Amino acid sequence: MTPARRRSWRMNGMAASGVRPKGQWGSGAALSARRRSRSIAMPCPEREMRTKIWAKTVTMIAGAAAALWLHARRIRRRSSTPRGIGGADSSLRRMGIARGTGRDGTLAIMGEAHKPKSWVRCGWTAAAVGAAVLSTGCSFTRSPRFEVVGVEVRERTPEAQVLAFVVEGENPNRDPLPLRTVRYSLSMDGREVFRGERSAEATLPPRGRQRFEVPAVVQDGEALDERSYRFSGTVEFLEPGTIAELLFDSNVRRSRGSFGESGRLRDQGSETASPR
Repeated sequence: MTPARRRSWRMNGMAASGVRPKGQWGSGAALSARRRSRSIAMPCPEREMRTKIWAKTVTMIAGAAAALWLHARRIRRRSSTPRGIGGADSSLRRMGIARGTGRDGTLAIMGEAHKPKSWVRCGWTAAAVGAAVLSTGCSFTRSPRFEVVGVEVRERTPEAQVLAFVVEGENPNRDPLPLRTVRYSLSMDGREVFRGERSAEATLPPRGRQRFEVPAVVQDGEALDERSYRFSGTVEFLEPGTIAELLFDSNVRRSRGSFGESGRLRDQGSETASPR
């Protein structure tokens, strides 16, 4: 059998058996790479973000621990190093001799005077590092300003009335600030009639303004015309940065802005009397 006929016979046999000959649809390395790419799952953006956040957090904690360890080691070295003859040691030595305590008493007095307060210093260092970690990414963000710019009656029944308060937020920063939970209360004639919370569902644009509505329900069916009211509350907002997002999600640090407004209700709106 000639080599050409043997090669054609082998190709026909592999095609009949369903085996792809090498080099026809790619090399073995390309096929194995293709199989590996099929077996690898698609990347998840949320998982990558969480991994980055935790990596940065672990790095900061490791750096703080290393700084504390170096500080404690420096204190131990300083306490174990003998002082010079002059200065405070000579005064303590003379004090011991004057008291008649001898060499042992003098060394005891010197040891008490030079006893390191390592735990106190390490505690202050840990507190400073913790404060720096908590304030990282948040100290350069200015708090947005919120004010109530309007109120109107949205729905009215014999049993209750629904008021819609319009709150406007102003962002003085160059980064957008997503708004989260709004907690608020409404008082009528000095008596609290409603308290609630809801999601703002808004984002303050960079160096811009954004309005959102907050509903409140008054249970009595009395007329609201010329009735005094007080509407106040807080708005949680998410500061930029991965560390700030991690602290917000873990409920460690949540930044808030406040608003408040007083006035008299009218049928077609409200008249501001004494804004806070």
